Amino acid sequence: MTFNAPQFSTFNLAAATVQTFDATTGTYSATTTITGCVLSSGNTVLTCPATSVTVPASSATATSTAYFSAPSLTISSSAPYNTTLTGSETLTATGNPEMGGGTVTVGYTTAASASTPMIDPIAGGGPLAGASAIAGGVWLVRKRRTAATA
Repeated sequence: MTFNAPQFSTFNLAAATVQTFDATTGTYSATTTITGCVLSSGNTVLTCPATSVTVPASSATATSTAYFSAPSLTISSSAPYNTTLTGSETLTATGNPEMGGGTVTVGYTTAASASTPMIDPIAGGGPLAGASAIAGGVWLVRKRRTAATA
């Protein structure tokens, strides 16, 4: 199984997880961590070894499924705003002919705008300008008193 991180992102951990859904009972299994995974290409590719997963039988109305997940991603601060970026997950399944492999798209959408609060330069400069005027006024008062007493 190979995960390819979307552009402007990297994987945080060399591990993946798997959880199965039993369509007959409508329940999910406990999440199992797949160990022995390897990060490469600057943590943008996560490759995990072959893992044995038993998927319960499907019901007449729903399909039992195995969900494979990569760990969380770190998104670069240089990622463009309001953009969907995609990567992929490729799974090769062997053994049971009812379970097939394939490639699916994985990705994320960046925020519409910066979430870091910023101080407006005019509002931020107001207190600074006020403090400068007060300091300048004190200097002028001191300068005049010094000149008058001499």
